[in-house]
Parts: sequence; C-alpha cells; structure tokens
Amino acid sequence: MSVSWPDHLPRILSDQASFPDLRRAGALYVDKTNLIYQLQQSRLKYVFLARPRRFGKSLLVSTLESLFQGGEENRALFGETAIYPQWNWTQKQPVIRLDMSLTTGPNRASVRQALQEHLEPVYEYYRREEKIDLSIPSPDQAPRYWLSHLIEQLFRHYQRGVVVLIDEYDAPITDLIETRGDLTGVLAELREFYRVLKAKETCLYFVFITGISRFIRTGLFSALNNLRDISLNARYSSLCGFTESELTGVLAPYIDSAAHNIQWDTETLGKALRDYYNGYRFSAHSPTLYNPFSLLRCLEDMHEPEAACAFRGDSAKLPNHWSESGTPEFLVRLVQSGRYNLRLHPADPVTALRTSYDPQKPRLIPLMVQTGYYTLKGNLEDSSLYLDYANQEVRTTFADSLLEAYMGEGLAKATHRLRQLYTALRNRDYQQFGQLLAEIFAAIPYDHLQHENHYHAVIHGLGVLMSVPIQSEVHSQWGRADMVITFPDHVCVVEVKRNATAEDAIRQIEEKQYTAAHVALGLPVIGVGLNFNDRGRQETVGRTPWEIAAQVLYEPTAEVKELAEQQRDP
Repeated sequence: MSVSWPDHLPRILSDQASFPDLRRAGALYVDKTNLIYQLQQSRLKYVFLARPRRFGKSLLVSTLESLFQGGEENRALFGETAIYPQWNWTQKQPVIRLDMSLTTGPNRASVRQALQEHLEPVYEYYRREEKIDLSIPSPDQAPRYWLSHLIEQLFRHYQRGVVVLIDEYDAPITDLIETRGDLTGVLAELREFYRVLKAKETCLYFVFITGISRFIRTGLFSALNNLRDISLNARYSSLCGFTESELTGVLAPYIDSAAHNIQWDTETLGKALRDYYNGYRFSAHSPTLYNPFSLLRCLEDMHEPEAACAFRGDSAKLPNHWSESGTPEFLVRLVQSGRYNLRLHPADPVTALRTSYDPQKPRLIPLMVQTGYYTLKGNLEDSSLYLDYANQEVRTTFADSLLEAYMGEGLAKATHRLRQLYTALRNRDYQQFGQLLAEIFAAIPYDHLQHENHYHAVIHGLGVLMSVPIQSEVHSQWGRADMVITFPDHVCVVEVKRNATAEDAIRQIEEKQYTAAHVALGLPVIGVGLNFNDRGRQETVGRTPWEIAAQVLYEPTAEVKELAEQQRDP
C-alpha cells in the first residue's frame, strides 16, 4: 500500500517482527530496552512470558537475539535506545532461536519431524556464517538429541553459555485443543524436548520462552523448577504493548499527523483510539496497554490516501485489524461443544488472575484471558477487580468469529437485521422481535443448535454487534441476563430458553432479580422471555418453533421517577 508519510516521521511497519530489519529501515521503534536491561539485571536465568497474539512477542525475541549476538553491527542497531550505553557489546553469546509455530502437526511423528526440520537451519547457520565445524545428528535421532547436541557444541566452541529463545512454545498444543489430533503424543514429544533445557543448565546462559497459554499439569516444564513466569509481574507488564504515556509521547506526532489526514481533531482521535484499542491489563498494579499491532495498523491506514477517506463522515469507524491475525479456532470449538457457557464470562469479581489450564481439559475463562479477549478491569484498592473484554475491537472480533462459526454465509444477512431487532424492542413490538430472532436461528444449521448455550452464544454475539446502547450477558449478584437494552422510557431485559417455555424465561428474570440493577434508573423494567423448541420435537410434542412472553416486572413510583430525574439532571 502506498503510504503518505510526513518527511519528519519514521515509517510505521506494523507487520515487521524483525528487530534488525526494522532498525535498518529506519522505521518507528518504541523502545522497550530499559525493561530488557532490568530483566537482565535481575539475573533470572529461565524466564517465561505469556501474552496474547499480535502483542509484539516475536519482535521482543528478535530484539533479544540481536542484543545477545553483540558485535559492532548489532551495536549500531541499538543506537539511541536506553540499553545502548549500558550493554557490553564486546561479549557475544551463541544464540539458538526457535519459532515453535513452525513445528505444528496432528500427531507426535509429524511434530518430531517438524522439530528436526526447524533445527537443521540453526546448525547450518553456525556452520556457514560462523564457520564452526558442527556435526549434524542423523535423522533417526530424536529432536531432544538435536537440541542437546547443538547446545553442547556451541558451548564448547564459544566457551560461554548459550542463549535459547523459544517463541510461541505452545503453538503445537493449542492447534490440537478440541480436535481429534494426538494431543497426548505431542505433549510427550515436547516434554522430552523442553527437558533438555534443564539437563544442559551448565551450558546455558539465558532461556527466554514466550507463548499465549500458561499450561498446568502437563509436565512440559516440570524439570524447569526455576522457570520464572513474569506474565503477571507488574514490573514487566509493558514489556510488550504500548502504554498511554507512549501514546502521548513517542506516538503523539503520528496521532497529530493522522488526525490531520482524516480531518479529525487530535483530541477526538486520541479518545477514539483509547476506547477501541486500549484496555489490556496483565497485573492489578500495572497500567493499561494498547494492542500494538491494531494501533499501528490503524495509524498506517490513516496515512494511506484511499484508506484515510473511510474515516471521514458521521459513519466512520475504527477498523478491527486484530481479526486479520485470526481468532484462535479452538475458542470457537470450545463454545460450540456446548460444554462452555458464555454466561460465565466477564464481570466476575476476581481476587487473583489465575489463568493456567490443562490443555487436555481446557477451561474457557483462562483461554479467553490468555488469547487476549478478557483482561483485568477495576481497582485493587476497593476490591472491584473483574474480568471483561479488553476493548471494543476484541469484543466485536470475538462476536463476529462466534457468529460466523454458527451462521457461515448467513452472518451478513443476520447483521442487517440488528437495527430491526433494536427497533422492535424499542417500540415494544415483541412479536416482531421474536419473529426476527426466529428467522435468524432458522438460517443456522440444526446441528449447530444442540444446546441452550448455543442460543445464548448467538444472542450474545448479536448483542455485541448491535451499534446501539445494548448489553449482553449482564452481570448481577444472582446471575446474568442474556440481554439488556436501556431505552429513554423503559428498560428491556431479555432471557432466552430452549425446549422450555417463555414463561420459564420470565420466571428466571424474576427469581434471579435481573431487574434489581436497573431500578435506580426510575424507568419501567419489562421482562421478555423467549423459548425456542427443537425442530425435530415440534411434530411429536405439538409445540410451535418459538414463543415469546413479555411482562412489566417493575413500575417506578412518582417519587422514584422524580429522584431519578434529579440525578440525571442535577
């Protein structure tokens, strides 16, 4: 794409994950080397960092590789960074860098072969570029031997510890979650492979491992009893991602330039970017972070003449670039399995961010946290910490992916009815609302609607995508309402059932006191119950495919209305 960059601003290269290429191109680099230096000063030998996809993990690994390789060429790359005057550039450590996203496969044999093929170029690099006479293992030897043999030979040649950098360590595992692949065999192969890192401890100088997931009970790192997980450490929380101070500092000239291009004022653009891309938080004491990929891609768009035009006008919206990197398919598979209820999602109070899980028995909430959909919100001081979507971009990205999995090509048609759904509720035309929902569900293949959770998931996705003041899966002390819409003259609480009755849905709204949170608004609260029956059962049971019931559950007194008015307009 042809980007119009002001002469005084370095280019943004959002897709570039190579530190040397980024620096040689003279492109924008948000300096994180002060935190890297702090990490090195801590003298930690085995370090693990989990972050969502597209959060700059690969660039961080590439930066570490250039740093440890040392030498004058790499020293020049770090000019004007925080670490430049503090690093010993004469010391060169041998580095083994592995990208485990290149070693995936459906079974143990395929992963074993992929690991060997991935290690071969590392051997060749040291033989060709460093002129080291390395012996290469035979193909019939296990990958663990290939790694062990390489570490030993590099240690003997350089007479100093080897640095091992492993990016996306969990990729071979997450690819197999909720599939028919040989997860047990792959785990066994990786367990033996990673065990080498402990066995060769005396030959190692530093080990840094990144990934999305924090697995437990797998034994993958059971031998690494000194592996330090810094994923939730506030000190290193901004090692990946951009802080608000970085947005108003090093990125400020780009915001100004973008605002000029799209004919927005800088303050309005800054707020829009904050609402749409900020919000990640990996520790109760850490600042919120922007997803770097999404933010930079958006700023790139705003400097591209044709793309910039899309940001002008009343209907302008910021793009969902995060979706380009692909929603992890196993998340949707988990929801579609019917064993995971999205009603157990955000807004649950938390006292600690426990996000580890067993890949053979995955749990939805930790997965949603680790893949970057949910994050910490609230304050530690007043015990109001809870989980919620990180920002509006990931909220709509997940809803899109979820609905597409259920509807396929019918998604586009369904989204055109969002405004009609809202209008029907606003006008209290509940039969029309139920009919529209029934038509949407009728377009979904029958085998995709086998559990009540499936209906909730679709309702949840539709609620998220509505560009109206609507909330889905609204949390209260006693449970969650499927959907709540606040209108100027009333509040509508919607509950959906399967193979029950609409009256059962109304009864749940009453029993769970979903109306309680809305009483203070001084508006009538109307409960709307929907029930959908299995298509295969309607002939034998004689039920209609769907039914709807509506009931006024709360009518405020004149005094409550007056008090609410005073609070809204003091």
